[in-house]
Formats: sequence, structure tokens, C-alpha cells
Amino acid sequence: MQHARLIGGIKRVTAALEESGLREALGGSEPTDPERLLEALRRYSIAAARYDLGESTVADLLGLSELENSSVWARLLSDDAARRHFHERVGFVTHHLPRFVELLEETTTVPSPEATLCVSIVGEETQRGVAVSRVVTVINCLERLYEVGMDAHGLVSGELRLVSLDDAGADTLLWFEGDAAALQPLKETLTVAFRWLALYDEGELEERLQVAAQQLPLVARIHGLARTDTFDDDEADLLEHEVLMGLLAFFDAGALIPEMAQDLRRDPRAIVTPPPPPVAIGEDPLSKLAREIEQLADRESSAPPPSAPPSSDPVIELAPESVELLDDDLADELWPEDEDWDDETAPVR
Repeated sequence: MQHARLIGGIKRVTAALEESGLREALGGSEPTDPERLLEALRRYSIAAARYDLGESTVADLLGLSELENSSVWARLLSDDAARRHFHERVGFVTHHLPRFVELLEETTTVPSPEATLCVSIVGEETQRGVAVSRVVTVINCLERLYEVGMDAHGLVSGELRLVSLDDAGADTLLWFEGDAAALQPLKETLTVAFRWLALYDEGELEERLQVAAQQLPLVARIHGLARTDTFDDDEADLLEHEVLMGLLAFFDAGALIPEMAQDLRRDPRAIVTPPPPPVAIGEDPLSKLAREIEQLADRESSAPPPSAPPSSDPVIELAPESVELLDDDLADELWPEDEDWDDETAPVR
């Protein structure tokens, strides 16, 4: 499935370059019109901002990601060598690379994009792969959402199939195939719900669930079928609950699909990235010593007055490592010499 994603990424990047007119604007050996070049760069940058993860990877591998940098724009306006370099590179992508893609497609059966679903589970930069429990959660959620969509649209065949699991750096990619008539509503459901359920405070969750239920076409379709007696009201309410809980679990597992990035200003990956685990910070020896001394002082200050002697002296033990931190002068000040004192066994008073 990485093969299919590579082909799709090449096609998307090639189309963006051709539509921008960048190769013609660069001019090669011809004089360059600055305004025309800037307009072509602007058009390409707008298209590149909508690339999904696979398309961005293709652009980076082809050395085109620099075209989104304003400092490179300045070089292209003033440096003939830089213009020739990118003129040749863009020309290779738009004129020669499509021929390689055609050869690849002739030897490989590539399913239509409408019949495939790519899910990225965001991992931690310091860890390889993701927890199995998160993968299982994502698969179970998608399977149930797909089944509900099949029922809501009256489809009877075309189960959801996991066809590939790929490593993409810290992330894990899951590739699914299924009935296009069911996958398209599923993608729409995930994309619409992402705005309301992927990032929330616990205090506003109930309100966001209500808004999501009102915004989701799948939920509206379910209740529409209930009005025509295809579902009864209780069944419709149960399906709505399953859809909302499945979506919450999907996003809480750190999962997203490329379609979410197409109309959002904020990177969806940043929204669903799991927070780093809390760092366990041990108590340093000096802090431990200070805490034990404070406990000793509290015990002594709370002791009964002399007229009512305690039945037993309050005792607190210092840890051996804390005792070692005390110098001789501080130890003498806290505990004066006593002939009957046993340094090894007596408790601290």
C-alpha cells in the first residue's frame, strides 16, 4: 500500500506544479518576469500547504519542499543558477516522472482512492511504533463505524479489510480497503467529528458531543431512517451513542486520516499527539534530609508540656543516607554528646 501512496503522491505533486505554471515562470535560459514567477510560487505554495503526509514526503524526496521557503524565492529572483536548477528539477517531475508512474501502474493493480482508507496513529518521537492497544482500539472503532454506515446506507456487502500496516517513522500507518459507498461517508464522519471531538476539555465534553451529533451527517441519516421506521427510536439512539463513543475512542487513540488536513489551519497531528508521559523525579538527598528535620521539629513542637509527661518519647528515624549528609558540627548541635548514647542503635530524639 506504500506503493499506492507513492503513486498518488507523485500525481498530486505533479498536478500542483503543472497548475502553478512554475516551470514556465522559471524560464530556464529565458529572461524571467519577476511578477509572473512570484505568482507561480504563490500558487504552488498554496497547493503544497494542502499536501497530506504522503504527498509532503514525495515533495521532500524530490527536493521541492524548498520552494515553500521565502528565502528561496529571493534567490530565484536574483540568481540565474538557482533558477536553472529548479527549472530542470520541476521539468523532470512534470515531464519524465509521470512516465515512470505509468509503468508502475501497468504492473500493479491500484485500488481507487475512494475504496481505500489510510489511518495514521501518531507515535512518540522517542519510541518506535505504537502500543498494540491503540492499534486494536482504532481497528475496532473503524470497524463499528463502517458497519453502522453500511446499515445506514442500505449496503449489504463489502466488509472493511486491513490490507497493510506500515512504519512511518514514529507513526504507524494502517491501510484499509472496503466498499467506496461506505468508506466515503466514513471519511466524512471522521473529518467532521474531528473539529468537535479531537480536542476538548472534560468540562465541555457533553456540550461538544451534542454539537457533534447535530453536525454529523451519519447521525442525521440514522434518525431520518428512524422516522421512516427503518430503525426504531431506541435503536437509533443506541447507534448514535455508538458512533459518538467510537469517534471519541478513535481520536483519543491518537488517530487521524489525511483528509483532516485539507481544510484545517492547525496541523491535525499536533492535536492528537499523545502528551509525553510524566517524568518521575526522585527526591534529592538534601531535600529528603530537610523534610526529615522538619518532621522532627514538628514532633518536638507538638509534644505535651512537662506537667503531663508523654507515655513514650516521640521517635523519628533518619534514613542512613540522610545521616551521612550531616557534618559533625550540625550533628553536635542537633544531638549533644551523651555518655549513654549509642550512635548505632539509638533513635533520633
